[in-house]
Amino acid sequence: GGPMPVVPTDVYATGIPKDASQEEVELFFSRVGPISSAVLYYDDLGMPKGDVLVTYRTRGGAEAALKLLNGRHVYGQPRPGAAPVGIALVKPVVAYEPPPRLVPPPPPGPAPAVSERSAMMALMARTIVIKRAFTESDAAAAPSREAMVEGTRDDLWTECCRCGEVEQIGVHFDGAAFGCASVRFEEVLPAAECVDLMDGRYFCERQLEASFWDGDPAFACALDVDRPRQLQFGFGDAAEQAAPPEAGGRAAQGSNGPVDQEELMRQFMEFSAEVGEL
Repeated sequence: GGPMPVVPTDVYATGIPKDASQEEVELFFSRVGPISSAVLYYDDLGMPKGDVLVTYRTRGGAEAALKLLNGRHVYGQPRPGAAPVGIALVKPVVAYEPPPRLVPPPPPGPAPAVSERSAMMALMARTIVIKRAFTESDAAAAPSREAMVEGTRDDLWTECCRCGEVEQIGVHFDGAAFGCASVRFEEVLPAAECVDLMDGRYFCERQLEASFWDGDPAFACALDVDRPRQLQFGFGDAAEQAAPPEAGGRAAQGSNGPVDQEELMRQFMEFSAEVGEL
């Protein structure tokens, strides 16, 4: 057979802090997809050069790194004099199509188990947190807690679904998460677009803050999918601009209170195992 292009899954990155550990580097690049390896480069004296070669398990992970991590900083906030991370796709050499197999391949074995850490990183990459979605005054003026939750969820869904398919929005009333909302998307890229759209935007005369969820259970949202709102609002260019229904006109979807983190991970691992069996 003739030459067949290899799908690029490697990225080469510069601007890695020289005091960053192997685990910190892997955690940074794993935010957009599971990785197979991260090779840090050192000079002749054994000092870090600030470069790394990262191999993702899928092409989507490598492309997501190029779009979402390029220009960012490993530690989140830039340090004085620190350069941002620069990322480029590594173009692989061509591979040759192997000759036809004379013996049929063995049946596929069971799907590899999804580690808890990989499952959690995948969930975090699709979930964002919006702070200052409502205030204590807003909550006090609402006819009921349910009305406040449903109204906030509808308002945010109307905006967020323009970036892509939203699966669930959790509205938080307790503790440090009061006034915040967690939005989970079906894909990683729409989540990043929504962070750019909502962060710094003014909503009812207050400035919102939007960022990726860091795994704090206080800001978690339920794992079920809000099908009624998906059907009502659509997403992307097809997102409906109809006014939200009146409060109480539809039963609340998902959890509005604190989410049990162990239960959240148990449900997600079961869901991941079911997907692996398909």
